[in-house]
Amino acid sequence: MVEGRVLVFLVLLGCINATKRPNVLVLMVDDLGYGDVGCYDNVTIKTPNIDSLARDGARFTQALAAASTCTPSRAAFLTARYPVRQGMSGGSLGREVILFTAQKGGLPQTEVTLGKVLLEQGYNTSYVGKWHLGVSCERYGDNCHTPMAHGFQYWYGMPMTNVKDFGDDGESVVSAQMPNFFRYLYAVLSGSCLAALVLRSRSRFLFFLMMLVALVATLILLFISCNKIFNSMIMKNGEVVEQPIRLVGLAQRFVAETKEKLAEFKKQKQPFFHIHAFSKVHTFLATVPEFRGKSRHGLYGDSVLELDWAVGEILSELRRLGLADDTIVYLTSDNGGHLEERGAAGDVQGGYNGPLRGGKLMGAMEGGIRVPTLLRYPPLVRPGTTIDAPVSLMDLFPTVLNVAGIDMKSTSVGDRTLDGRDLTPLLTGRADRSPHEFLFHYCTDVIHAVRWMENASTTWKVQFYLPNWLPGTERCHFACLCSEARRLETPLIYNIQQDISERRPLPVGSEQYRRVLERCQRARDEHLAGVEPAPDQLTWSQFIWRPSLQPCCSLPYCTCEDPKYPQPY
Repeated sequence: MVEGRVLVFLVLLGCINATKRPNVLVLMVDDLGYGDVGCYDNVTIKTPNIDSLARDGARFTQALAAASTCTPSRAAFLTARYPVRQGMSGGSLGREVILFTAQKGGLPQTEVTLGKVLLEQGYNTSYVGKWHLGVSCERYGDNCHTPMAHGFQYWYGMPMTNVKDFGDDGESVVSAQMPNFFRYLYAVLSGSCLAALVLRSRSRFLFFLMMLVALVATLILLFISCNKIFNSMIMKNGEVVEQPIRLVGLAQRFVAETKEKLAEFKKQKQPFFHIHAFSKVHTFLATVPEFRGKSRHGLYGDSVLELDWAVGEILSELRRLGLADDTIVYLTSDNGGHLEERGAAGDVQGGYNGPLRGGKLMGAMEGGIRVPTLLRYPPLVRPGTTIDAPVSLMDLFPTVLNVAGIDMKSTSVGDRTLDGRDLTPLLTGRADRSPHEFLFHYCTDVIHAVRWMENASTTWKVQFYLPNWLPGTERCHFACLCSEARRLETPLIYNIQQDISERRPLPVGSEQYRRVLERCQRARDEHLAGVEPAPDQLTWSQFIWRPSLQPCCSLPYCTCEDPKYPQPY
């Protein structure tokens, strides 16, 4: 019976490749925890629209991001290549994310994204929402890192991520990470000014030195205070249309943009590739009044409810347009929930990672890289499918090309190394084993863990590093840093297929321990020998804020509202 069903699906796949190429709709969530939604065993937040994708398609229980934070994870997702191959790992600086719209680094134009390949194959392409992979190179407006440079014909969204500074409650990422920062800065500013007054008639050198200290402190204070103006903006095809962002109603505006693009695609003959990248559920958390106070989990739970509403609106539009059966819908998160995220009142504002250990920015910990992932495509995937084999977010790229009948070597990918693998054997039921033998879990350019899929029922994870957690906890102060991770003299080894909470390591020194460690160390060394160095996009010179690259919609104030969406949205 099973073999007969598999045969039917293979025949359908052949028909798909021979006739009509599928549309592709990606729903990329920001910082969604593994246990935040109903189909991943959350019974306290209702997410019927997200859950419907699991009911009607495939649910992956071991889908893995290439990094535990957004910039490198998204770069890997779009290119099917580990971030270290693109210079997007932040190795030399130790910081993995882009912090300013006006910095020089970003996803290199030489990289081949899924958008580029599908565009050259005749697809219509568009991108709505968060980007966070860079904007400009040499001058503002060159758009060398934006979605338009990577295969997307249309972009409406945020060049950066959503952070506390963009809200209206006075909170800041800096004060959250360093609670006494502003107190010390004001002390330095006032102390240097007072010292300058005292020293004015006594020592010209010391007077000017104190004035210089006061000037630097003032500039730092002004720069941090202007973070909302510098980085909070909506762009349309590289031009600023709103600055700063009106966060309340942003989910509704992004949904409206996606609906508009889907309606346009319906009128055209070509297939489409559309990414809807939510700003949720990253802080700053803002919802429209209809969702406030509706969950049992404060602002975070309310935001998950609004996220689920947005997913439902997009799926309903697909059905209304008659596109649901012809579209691969893929929902995932760029990384796991942020365990340390708190509001001003101490309320939890980060995700719940269920049984998994750790979270966002914790290197190779399962809670940071194992993410809720769903795929629906009626011609190929049986409703209610559960796939337990380890897969990577990088796998969507080759999977889409195979389902669409596109020969990868005939595209601009050519013979470059891809780290993603085709998932169609798993999706059709032809296979129950991962297409990967090994997966490598990086934190910047250092491999923190290796995952070995020895067979269909056994997956080993060798952990070489652990986060530098606060004593007696499994959390950092605000965020864990790769540069502060602890290298383990004796690596930990888990059968991660059976021990997803990473609590029962193999006994050190056992024959099994030695065998698995030796094999994974050899695989790590062979992998690193095949990684060609790429220019680092996140060095200090690429990383610093540059006034010449600063987007601004109306000099000198840099403030405007998108007239397309008047209040309340």
